Amino acid sequence: MCVERELNTTREPGRGRRASALWLIAGLAVVIALVVVAVLASRPSPTPDRASAHPAITPEQACTSCKAPRHSYVHDDPFKGDCSRCHVTSSWRRTFYVHANTEMDLGMHPVIGCGFCHTASRPRPDADCGTCHDSKHAALPSCGRCHTAISFRLIRPVPKEHITLEYGHSVLSCFSCHIGPAAFESPKSCVDCHGVRHGGLTHCGQCHDPSLQWRPKAGFDHDEFYVLSGLHRRVLCARCHPGGNFAAASPRCTSCHGVKHGGLRDCSSCHTTSGFKPSTFRHSRVFVLTGRHARLRCTACHPKRLYARNISTGTGCAGCHGTRHGGLTNCARCHTTTSFAPSSFRHSTVFVLVGAHSRLACTACHPGRRYASNIRTGSGCTGCHGSAHGGLKDCARCHTQTSFMPPTFKHSSIWPLTGAHARIECSKCHPRGDFTDAIGNPNACTNCHGVRHGNQTACEDCHTTTAFVPAKAVAHPGFPALGAKHAARSCRLCHPTLVFNGPTKPCRDCHTAPHVEPTDCLSCHRPTVWSEVHFTHSDIGYHTGLPIGDICEYCHTTGNYGTYRCNRCHTPY
Repeated sequence: MCVERELNTTREPGRGRRASALWLIAGLAVVIALVVVAVLASRPSPTPDRASAHPAITPEQACTSCKAPRHSYVHDDPFKGDCSRCHVTSSWRRTFYVHANTEMDLGMHPVIGCGFCHTASRPRPDADCGTCHDSKHAALPSCGRCHTAISFRLIRPVPKEHITLEYGHSVLSCFSCHIGPAAFESPKSCVDCHGVRHGGLTHCGQCHDPSLQWRPKAGFDHDEFYVLSGLHRRVLCARCHPGGNFAAASPRCTSCHGVKHGGLRDCSSCHTTSGFKPSTFRHSRVFVLTGRHARLRCTACHPKRLYARNISTGTGCAGCHGTRHGGLTNCARCHTTTSFAPSSFRHSTVFVLVGAHSRLACTACHPGRRYASNIRTGSGCTGCHGSAHGGLKDCARCHTQTSFMPPTFKHSSIWPLTGAHARIECSKCHPRGDFTDAIGNPNACTNCHGVRHGNQTACEDCHTTTAFVPAKAVAHPGFPALGAKHAARSCRLCHPTLVFNGPTKPCRDCHTAPHVEPTDCLSCHRPTVWSEVHFTHSDIGYHTGLPIGDICEYCHTTGNYGTYRCNRCHTPY
């Protein structure tokens, strides 16, 4: 709620007189009703009242237990129950029932009698009066919220938390503000009737009081929203709130003064409300001015008083001087504010210059004074010389800064060169100066000579670096074992292609076979001595163990060991 006050008892004169008249009329109606009730009560009963001689009864006794007239009478719903709730023994016609809502015992309700509202077989009257009275306000079924049972015209006072109804509000009816089915369900605020004002303000009660009509209330303190100090206290409200738009202004300086000096928004860092000048800014809080910087005019670094310039880049020299020497931004590494030249740079802080390097001009490594060159690659030689010899980067492994030639490389640090290897040119193994060849496994002969003899890679088993030919004497590495004569001959006799893991040359190419079958000499003979036979005969039953078992010709008479004859020894039947 904008303004929520207790109901002020002070009304306008006309309003007060009308309320007094209503209360006077209501009072007279109550008096007349009481008189009528008294007269009716004093009238003699058509039936003689014998209640004065009523005998004493106990609390456990019910009226219906007595056979006297009228005692056995039972009301219809909703009046069934204990008779003593309404009647007393002193007078049967007088009722003394007290309603839970005591207003129902005042005004006209006791005059019209119980039966007017409590009719037999009718529902009990509800608390909202709707059982007997039709609501005159379709949206408001509860009469008792505004009206009293004493008198319909006697309206209940508004709640204490209700907004004041003085002055302009006093001429309004309830339904001027309370409209619709839920008119009284939620409290009303000023904006519900008057709308949002002053550019968006909704809390009218902060500045206005209905008792003062639309005029601002006394005691308004602008400091609650924004402290006015210095020159601000002498400025008219319309200067900051044009058109009465009080919601538009914010406590920020820029809401009235705008962004200044090329983008600065924090006016209070340099100015006060006592006076725009002189400025309270101290340059040392942002950037300390020393040397020649201290003698410059502000506009030398901030043309057109654009003081926001360079602020985003911090205190770096590049904010004013820009990036130099091919991308360098840390000017203080080589220069001072006392004087731009001579430079205070020492090359040893980045890369120590010795030997031939110390005699070079700066532009030899930094053409066009682009001193940022090579910085990213650190102090490595490749920053100037690049990768060489097929991709090698560690120049210091073979060269010195004293003189590029001759190199200091020792091949034995990677692979000793012996025999014929020590007499050949480097380019034989490293064509085009690509010294990265063979570095992966420098001891492997196949790096230069490739894989030979089918898939043989262990060259050192048969060859030496002294000379590739002749091969050194080696034992035959596998089956079959060679005799002295075969071992002394050339390998090409059996391996004419020198593919040692491929098929060998058949024995029949050198030796004439004395029999027809079989043709695979190695199945019976070995290349050591021809008479050394390694054939194992299959089981021949009865002949096994006889002397003929060692003489093949007993059964193989034709010189063909793939066939045999039994009739040389046995006569057929």
